[in-house]
Amino acid sequence: MTFWEYIKQAFNGFGWSDVLELVIIASVVLFVFLYSARHNSLFYTYVLAAMGLIVFAVTFADLGSFNVILLLLLLILYTFGTILLFNAELKRDVFKRSWKSLLHTFSMSGEGYDLSEEEVDANIANIVKACQNMSKADVGALIVVVRESISDSVLESGTMINAVISSELLETIFFPKSPLHDGAVIVKGNKIIAAGCYLPLSQEQTLAKELGTRHRAALGITELNPTVTAIVVSEETGIITAVYDRQIKRYLDGQNLTKALQYAYNMELPSSRDTFWGVDGHAE
Repeated sequence: MTFWEYIKQAFNGFGWSDVLELVIIASVVLFVFLYSARHNSLFYTYVLAAMGLIVFAVTFADLGSFNVILLLLLLILYTFGTILLFNAELKRDVFKRSWKSLLHTFSMSGEGYDLSEEEVDANIANIVKACQNMSKADVGALIVVVRESISDSVLESGTMINAVISSELLETIFFPKSPLHDGAVIVKGNKIIAAGCYLPLSQEQTLAKELGTRHRAALGITELNPTVTAIVVSEETGIITAVYDRQIKRYLDGQNLTKALQYAYNMELPSSRDTFWGVDGHAE
C-alpha cells in the first residue's frame, strides 16, 4: 500500500467528530507555533513542530481510546506551555485591548488626574527640561509616566516620595551619586510617586545592541503595562528615547518629547497617538 493509498483509506472512515477534532488540534498547534515564532522562541517552535508531527501520526494510528487520551494530553501540554512561556506577552495583549477601550472612555478621570491643562503643561515642561539638562550632562535617567495604575511590586521595589514634579527634583534623583539614581522614577499626575524602582527587563531578542539596561527596562514595563510611557536618557550618548506599548522612538528633541508626554498624559486623541507612535505595536 502506497502512502497516498494509506491516507485515502484513513480518511474513508472520517466523521464530523473526527474533522472537528483535527480542526481543533490544528488550530491550537498553528496558534502556538505562530505566537512562539513571533516572539523569537525558536526552541519552543521546534518542540511544537515535533509535537505536531506526533499529533499527525497519532491521528492516523488505530489506537482506540488511547488516541483520544493522547490528543487531549497534547492539547493540555500546548495550553500550559504557552501560558508558562508567554505569560508576559499574553498579559500584555489582553491588557492592551481592555485598557485602551477604558482609556478612550474615561480619558483623564481618576485619582491624580484632576489637573487643569495648564498644570499638565507645567508637569510636561518640567520633565522635558530635566531630560534635556541630563542629556547635555550625560546623566542617565529612566522616568515612567503612569496614566492609571502600576504594579505594587514595582512601587515597593523603590522609595516612596509623593512629591510634586519639578525639574530640579528629577535631576537631583538621577545625580550619579544619589542613592536612587540607578532605578526608575514613577510619575503620575503632578506627583513623583516613587524613585529607585526596579522594572522587569524585556527579553526581546531583536533589541538593538546599543540600547542598554535602562532601555530594556523601559521596554519591559511597557510590555507588561501598555498604558504607561517610559522616557530614557542615555548616560553614554545623551540620546532621549520614549517607549510606549513596545514601540520605541529615539533621538527625541524637546518638541517630540513634549508630544510623547502629551500622549502619556492622554491629552491627544487616539488617532493622533497612532500617527505619532505608528500602528500594530512594533518597535522601530
